[in-house]
Amino acid sequence: MSILYHYTKRDTALKDILWEDEFMLSPLAQTNDPKDSDPRRFSISIDIEDDTAPDFLELGKEADQFVRDGCHLGCFTLDRAESVSDSSTDSTRYGDGPLRARMWAQYADNHDGICLIFDQEALEDAVKTGLGPDDFINCKRVSYMQPPEVGSDPYELPLSKVRDDFPGLMEKMFLIHQSQYFFEKNWDWESESEYRVLVKTKSDKPITFPIADCLEGICLGSRFPKVYNKSIIELSELRSVGIFQVGWTNGRPQLLPMDRSTHPE
Repeated sequence: MSILYHYTKRDTALKDILWEDEFMLSPLAQTNDPKDSDPRRFSISIDIEDDTAPDFLELGKEADQFVRDGCHLGCFTLDRAESVSDSSTDSTRYGDGPLRARMWAQYADNHDGICLIFDQEALEDAVKTGLGPDDFINCKRVSYMQPPEVGSDPYELPLSKVRDDFPGLMEKMFLIHQSQYFFEKNWDWESESEYRVLVKTKSDKPITFPIADCLEGICLGSRFPKVYNKSIIELSELRSVGIFQVGWTNGRPQLLPMDRSTHPE
């Protein structure tokens, strides 16, 4: 069974996800990687004689709009293979997915937040259940590499095909190059071991899915305030999932049973 982890802020986890029993995928513009959130630069290759003067800048903007419009991402972390134990006990069958110091610092309020633990297959099924027949979905591991140069294949449009059928060309480009567009990132992100759920839709509604059948655990950061312990215990019982907490000993992280005391130290 594959496990996915999602680091998030305490209030987001408590109020928006656990209480509401739903997870919302992020519109592309709200993600933190400029490759996703910023406009992409498409170039036009002149492969035919054309007496008219095409507006290359405008065509590039339209191409970028087609690729990015309606795209939503769910971003999760995977265990590194070497960190996964063969043990079947709750606190050891998870690998290092919930033990990433930088992930806690960057995405979970500097160890004050929460890491949600999901069953991968059940999560993907939950997402698919809420989609329409024309919605596109792809779920896969992110690859890390040097970004392609401007004018490379994923971002180059032949003028002849632009003139012939621009919407058809862009639909084909999206399907052929979706991995380069959405599942490849710069080497700097490699430590995140990211797994993505990509949905492209024509609907203006948020893309959400219920967590009841795919959430299997809640992991608290080492600085999670004990004043919230009563609330998190109640929510875990409501969702029928276990609670863990990260502890640090001489800089080494461990996944431990939650300290269930309910008063601040």
